[in-house]
Amino acid sequence: LENEMWNCWNSKKYTVCLHVGSRIRHLLDEELRLLSEKPCSVRLVHYQNFTTVVSLLRASTVLAQAFEKLKMYDKANAEFEYLISINCQFVPAHRRSFWYERAILNYGRHLKLPKKAYELALDVIQDDTFDYYFRQRIYDRVLQMNLVGEDCEKQLATNIQAALDETIEIDVEIPEKVISAPLLSKSMGTSVKTVFVVPQEHQFSCPGVEAVALNYYYQKENFSKGLHSEGSIWLALFGLLCWNEIYDSTVEDVWISRYQTYPLDLYAGEMFWINRQKTFEKKFETLQCLSVQDIQSMLRASWREHEGINSIVKWDAFESSEMFEEMLSCMDGHMLVKLFGRLASNFKRHSSGFPDLVVWNVQSRDIKVFFLLIRILFSVIHYVGGGSQRTG
Repeated sequence: LENEMWNCWNSKKYTVCLHVGSRIRHLLDEELRLLSEKPCSVRLVHYQNFTTVVSLLRASTVLAQAFEKLKMYDKANAEFEYLISINCQFVPAHRRSFWYERAILNYGRHLKLPKKAYELALDVIQDDTFDYYFRQRIYDRVLQMNLVGEDCEKQLATNIQAALDETIEIDVEIPEKVISAPLLSKSMGTSVKTVFVVPQEHQFSCPGVEAVALNYYYQKENFSKGLHSEGSIWLALFGLLCWNEIYDSTVEDVWISRYQTYPLDLYAGEMFWINRQKTFEKKFETLQCLSVQDIQSMLRASWREHEGINSIVKWDAFESSEMFEEMLSCMDGHMLVKLFGRLASNFKRHSSGFPDLVVWNVQSRDIKVFFLLIRILFSVIHYVGGGSQRTG
């Protein structure tokens, strides 16, 4: 049934989705009734996605979205609120978050029922089973839709502030830098990739935005190497230096095939850390005691042993371990432990959102990471970057 629902959705047969959805609702009600009489013994988060209930919940979500596509927002919200009301151990947190967010949006924007939208938003903000980030997003959504007056806004802000102790608050002033370069005209059509004109001796090149930014740091700020990698280089470092901990074969119930790219609990929130806490803590103690040269040797050995094996390391993005070794010369064990500890604590949450570019200088032991923001003004492009770490 789930496949049938997805086939209808992908074919944009939204009316047919409604007919399939009525059968799905009947089965879901029956499964929930059976669960209430005899709870299921599946306790591992990474196996719950394969249960009948979760399959039907996914399909029911598509049903609600089909109502939205047909602009039947009242019926869509009836489905979302039904799903929200389900009290079951198998309801995935990210699904529940999605249901709330869609229902709030529909009430506030399409059904013009701001009071209902506000009540649902308040339920989310006051519910500490939701993480801080989602509660903050709902708070921002409430303000964007002008659902509350000044007094209510202050109360919501107070509730959000009270949730700050659930996460690590880092107050960093990120410097801003503007880099300008002439933009190559798109006279051949708007579908042509945006490139820029960089003069060279007797010729010119037309690089993309990332290459222009990297070139600026090479020429103007004396960095010797750099890479547009977003998170891939940091995840590769984590994979290479913590390979034995990540791919620990003694952890039960996470290995079902020798072709797996990662253990089943890698994206299961805190479960990944809980299952390996002792081994990670031992590795972190070791890293903090090692010299840079020893860490480089450890990485080289890991590269030689595991190169090409399916893993979180994107082997085709790196020619050799040399680039990693250069980066490591600008870092130390304490920096790596902070990074790896963050990834290991909740890989699903912390493995995305990395800065776009990283540059370094081996001689000065200087490394910098920065985000790119592109603003095209007439024939000039502006890049806004920031965030640096110096260890020299």
